[in-house]
Amino acid sequence: GWDEWYGISGNFLSSTLNENGHMVHYDPDQYHTDDVLSDKASDYVERTAGADPPFFATDRPFLMWLGTKAPHQPATPAPRHEDTLENLELPKPPSFNEKDVRDKPRWVQDNPPLSPDQIAYMDELHRKRLQSMMAVDDLVGDLFDSLRESGELEDTYVFFTSDNGFHLGQHRLGAGKWTAYEEDIRVPLIVSGPGVPEGETLPHMVLNNDLAPTFADLAGADPPKFVDGRSLAPLLNETPTPEEDWRQRFLVEAVAERDSVPRPPFVNESQVRPLLTGDPLPRDWRLTSAGRADSSEEWGRPWLKALRTEKHLFVEYKTGEHELYDLQRDPHQLDNLHDRADEGLLKRLNAQLDSLRQCEAEACRTAEAAE
Repeated sequence: GWDEWYGISGNFLSSTLNENGHMVHYDPDQYHTDDVLSDKASDYVERTAGADPPFFATDRPFLMWLGTKAPHQPATPAPRHEDTLENLELPKPPSFNEKDVRDKPRWVQDNPPLSPDQIAYMDELHRKRLQSMMAVDDLVGDLFDSLRESGELEDTYVFFTSDNGFHLGQHRLGAGKWTAYEEDIRVPLIVSGPGVPEGETLPHMVLNNDLAPTFADLAGADPPKFVDGRSLAPLLNETPTPEEDWRQRFLVEAVAERDSVPRPPFVNESQVRPLLTGDPLPRDWRLTSAGRADSSEEWGRPWLKALRTEKHLFVEYKTGEHELYDLQRDPHQLDNLHDRADEGLLKRLNAQLDSLRQCEAEACRTAEAAE
């Protein structure tokens, strides 16, 4: 369990926090939620650092998980940032409002070109998202200041990342996520801490399921054998594991956006269990957005499973459609190569995808490795 807990009660629009079991409402006209969370985080570090006896000890590592509202829609900035970035426009890469989508799956082809109103909306959303992130920037700075003043900064690892990417106009898609395109599956990961080289960028593929075993490893604990990820500790030093000895491929999966799209047997749902209780999940646990499909900004994307390697993105949809991109030659994923690809390549990618889709624990790390 947690020594202290401050969680937003209800959905992400709520301004009520569960503070160690007590519901506390913060008037959104007076308090910005991410500022409140920032204050809670800094207060925790400063208060526990001054405890007698000291809370922080070398034989008792601490973990703080801090999740912000920003930049989630409606991406409300703190009042002090509302008038910033006035002339900022949304980046428009070659895939933005893609001209020719005839080689894309039907759910993409069904999207007409983006209208001027849609583009204007996404320009404004992009600006608001970055405005909202300015409070997160303040939060990070304040937290580092608190760690520094407490004397704990040099002994503390800080990981900055996100749970998903986001597309804004690429391939004619409105604001959203849940695709296998690069905009949706790539997220930032910035790490600071003891022995971590400053200013270094690594090309290694790392995933969110690596975080739990990493935290356990850094704290001196043995990660459970059932986890699929791997510790990132071997990368956080002056001599990181060579890229060729690291993960070479990974799995991407996403549920359908609408009830009308058939659900494939991608997993045996009777065998899926919550991590802590072991109890079966509700029958509808996969229907994360089907109930909102009519109002979704998406266009009914079907179930997908995909394989991402250093060179390729290979996507299979429940409809039987496929996508294949050479990411080295076509980083914006404009040219779907599937129908003219070498049969040997397709067979190999299919086999790798099937191995990753059915693996667990050490078998996943083996399936991700070089052949």
